[in-house]
Amino acid sequence: MVFHDEKSFFLFKEKEESPFYWLQSTDKEELAFVIMEPSLILKDYLPKVLPQDLESLRIHSLDECKIFAILTIPENHPEEMTINLQGPILINHKEKLGKQVISLDDNHGVRMKVMDLMEKQKS
Repeated sequence: MVFHDEKSFFLFKEKEESPFYWLQSTDKEELAFVIMEPSLILKDYLPKVLPQDLESLRIHSLDECKIFAILTIPENHPEEMTINLQGPILINHKEKLGKQVISLDDNHGVRMKVMDLMEKQKS
């Protein structure tokens, strides 16, 4: 699904202690994504992005924004949850700008199993 027409979203957490956020469309109630900071499961996650992606967010480096990734959580099988590391969402909180970009790092896949990534971090 493509959501090119959706430009306005609201970011929130249901519970402060949760690692999960909701990215909710302000125009379409039914359009929301579960997201999280990938650094919580991959300490060294840093997407490779184009300079124009940073410019469009009015930043010079990734240090100036929060990095999130979309999760897919299969119904009744949360252990099969995947994370999209190839399409991170960058958010410049100061300017209230966000954008999904493409990571040019070949190791960043679209449907990477969260549990597998967590196991690799332990070893």
